Order: sequence, then C-alpha cells, then structure tokens
Amino acid sequence: MVQDAHEQLQKIVLTSRIPFEEREQFAVALGLLDEEGAALLVGLFESDAMWIEKMYENFRQKKKAIEEKNMDIWNDIMHDEEDLLKSVAQVAQEE
Repeated sequence: MVQDAHEQLQKIVLTSRIPFEEREQFAVALGLLDEEGAALLVGLFESDAMWIEKMYENFRQKKKAIEEKNMDIWNDIMHDEEDLLKSVAQVAQEE
C-alpha cells in the first residue's frame, strides 16, 4: 500500500527523536501542510534526520513566542526561519 505524503510525514515524526510528549502535536501541525509541502518535508527528513530536529525546534520556539505573546521573540524566529528555508531550498536544488 502506497502512503501519501501526510502519512509518511506523520510516521517519520512519530518515530523520530523528538521528545515523545511533543511528537503528536508537531505531527498535527505538519498535517496542516498541503500535499506538496508535506512531500517536500518527507524528502528533506529522509535525506537527513537533522532536518526533523531543526524544524521541530522552529515549531517549539514559535509555540513559546505565542504563549508568551512576545513579538520580539517572534520576529527573531521569523528571521531564523527565513535562513532555514533558504537552506532547505538549497538542499532541494542539490537533489
């Protein structure tokens, strides 16, 4: 049976080294991606598990900024995310 990208993404996240109590919440958040975005992350995560941890850390920081209602932290995260996405795009181009 062929899994769609969302199912693959969920399986990757739920079996990752992300803290157990955070995996499901992260998987749910990633479930909001469209199919193309989910497929991109599946490829990225399968190419190097380090990307799972980088994306999770970004998610965790965003969650904290929202909880604290801190726009300075949010803006810093968005700047870091822009750099992260540039790295992702570069990896995608190399494949």
